[in-house]
Amino acid sequence: MHRYLPGLLLLQLLTAALIWLGRDTDPQQLLWQAGLPLAVLGVVTALWFGSIGKADAERSMAKLHVKHAKEREKIQLTAEKEKARVVDRTHKEIRKQERRVGRKANLKVSLAFAGAALAGGVFLIIEFFTLGLLTLSTSMGGLGGYLLRVGQTRKSPANGNTELSGPSSVQPQGPSNPTIIEHQAVVSDHHRE
Repeated sequence: MHRYLPGLLLLQLLTAALIWLGRDTDPQQLLWQAGLPLAVLGVVTALWFGSIGKADAERSMAKLHVKHAKEREKIQLTAEKEKARVVDRTHKEIRKQERRVGRKANLKVSLAFAGAALAGGVFLIIEFFTLGLLTLSTSMGGLGGYLLRVGQTRKSPANGNTELSGPSSVQPQGPSNPTIIEHQAVVSDHHRE
């Protein structure tokens, strides 16, 4: 509001000055001497106030844009943090379930291999040496393979091991990574035959 005060005071002072200067003239001539300049002065003042109002509106709009940008950034940061928190929590829950399922599977597999080894021992005791040795070697080979696979699974990049997650030197061939064949080479090979 204080931006409009100088214009209002100037308009009133000029109006009072023009009226004071024409105080001795008749009203008809005063209308032409004071009215016309005051009308022009009123239009100029209105344009001046319009530009002041437009500048104020632009300033408030810029402040509003800055405020909204800050709020948007704050909301985005909050959303990103919440997303990271949810992903972390979900990852931990999945790992927890994987470990629980893995323990159950390990227990079942251990019991199966122990049963097979026990059967092999029973066969050896009752003098089925060949069948006992075959059963024992099969169960021990299966247990070794299972332990090897468990070790590979624990070292895989999907389980958080970064040692093996480097770029692969082998490029796959096929639909996902086709080899480009030049047109001239294909045409020249075709004409040779």
